[in-house]
Amino acid sequence: MKASFGLLVAIISAQALGTAMTNCAADERILFSCAANKKTISVCVSPSALNNSYVEYRFSAAGKMTFSYRADASQPKHLFQRVHVTGASSASTIIWFENDGYVYLMNDPIKGRPSISVRKDRKTITRMECTGKFAGDTDIVSPYIQEKTNDEYFNLLR
Repeated sequence: MKASFGLLVAIISAQALGTAMTNCAADERILFSCAANKKTISVCVSPSALNNSYVEYRFSAAGKMTFSYRADASQPKHLFQRVHVTGASSASTIIWFENDGYVYLMNDPIKGRPSISVRKDRKTITRMECTGKFAGDTDIVSPYIQEKTNDEYFNLLR
C-alpha cells in the first residue's frame, strides 16, 4: 500500500534526522503535523491545485494509519474550516473539521505548543499537546478549507 510505505519512510526519515514526524508524503504540502503521545497527527494538502486536489487529516499510532478524513471533489460535504484568533497577548490559527458528531481541532498558537483536540457534544473529550517538532504552514490555501470568523469559531465551542 503506497500510503503506508510513504508513512513508514516519513517516520524513519524524521527519526533519523530529528525533524518533525509527519504522515504526509514527500510531494504533499504539510498544513499541520506533529507527534503527540506516541501518535502522529497530520493534515496534508495535494501537491497542486489541479483537478485532483485534496486536503486530508491523517492520524497514526506506532507507524500505522488508524484514521483519515479527506476533503476532495468526490466528497463535497467534507470541508475543513480555519480561523485566525487573536487575543490581547497571543494569536492562534485553528483548523478543524466535523465527522460523525466529533469535531477535530488543530491549534497552531504563536506562543506555546501546537495541540490537537477532539470534541463531542460541545465538550472536549481528548486534548494532546505536540511533544515533537511541529511542521506545517497553516496558511496554505485550498478550495477545501473555508475561512471562518471568530464568532463562527466561538459558536462551535459553546
